[in-house]
Amino acid sequence: GGDGGIAREILKYKYFERLDMVEIDQVVVDTCQKFLPRVFPASIAQDDRFHLFYEDAATFVTSAESQSYDLIIIDASDPIGPGASLYTPTFYAEIKRLLRREGAVVAQCGSFFYLPCVFRTVYHGLSAHFPVVMPYSCFTAVYPGGSWNLAIATLRPSDRPEKPHSRRIRGFLADQQEQLSFYDSAVHRAAFDSIPPLARNELAKGPPSIQELQAEFVDIYGEAWWEDECSGRNNSE
Repeated sequence: GGDGGIAREILKYKYFERLDMVEIDQVVVDTCQKFLPRVFPASIAQDDRFHLFYEDAATFVTSAESQSYDLIIIDASDPIGPGASLYTPTFYAEIKRLLRREGAVVAQCGSFFYLPCVFRTVYHGLSAHFPVVMPYSCFTAVYPGGSWNLAIATLRPSDRPEKPHSRRIRGFLADQQEQLSFYDSAVHRAAFDSIPPLARNELAKGPPSIQELQAEFVDIYGEAWWEDECSGRNNSE
């Protein structure tokens, strides 16, 4: 995302050789660099591994080279206006094309409780293109309820992302012990085990229509917000 939080975390680790960040709005990046320096520190832009593209991600993925990424992280905005293109079958198909065989995709997918249609859309969108898709939960204090959902997808049917590679993780933690305060093997397992029956029942419903997906945000933000959103899109067109 344009706030730089994901880039900040990835660039902490020497294992990553290159990071491409795609953000449609330069104002977002400039604002976060100015007012949120702890989230988007100056060290990010100074890192030679960091490459920033001011572009619509839906366009970026169509021009990037096939099988060029080991890890793709999707922190999409709400599926309204330009953000809607990041929830489409076309977008997920392009993500699959860009991923190397041994790689993984991680996507933010809202909350099964507060945003069940987003949760279902992302999960089923990935499932249409990847043989392995696993939802999981994480703690995030800035979102409602503190519990938020993501999904990881891989191309190899034998992959079991919910099962941590204990020896590899122990080595990683030993190497990074001063930088990690939350993650370990137990947290890894719990993230996947904490998907309750209520969430699994949501996924069993299948993908929602675009009308259902957008209505979810009208219910949350109100009719006035939706009218403003529609007005803004019409004016930009």
